[in-house]
Amino acid sequence: MKKGGASHSYGIAVAQLAGVPKDVTSRARTLLSEYEAGATDVRNKIQDSRKTTNTNDNKLRKTLSSLDLDSMTPLEALETLAMLQKNHGQD
Repeated sequence: MKKGGASHSYGIAVAQLAGVPKDVTSRARTLLSEYEAGATDVRNKIQDSRKTTNTNDNKLRKTLSSLDLDSMTPLEALETLAMLQKNHGQD
């Protein structure tokens, strides 16, 4: 190792290795490229992405908390899980 900063950030590559969804890392790469190119509206795009993510997370949490797991059959649970996965963009 050498003292000093790195010439490149490896955060996105590490996120991919950690299993972060492809759409998230792809969006991060796009924003990083725009930031490195000096785009002035990157901050706004990042904030908009956070708002969308928070909204989607809140919808998912609300849906999950409304489920009556004790009364679901195993088939209903699997169908619900498949629906949630489809609606929330899991790869």
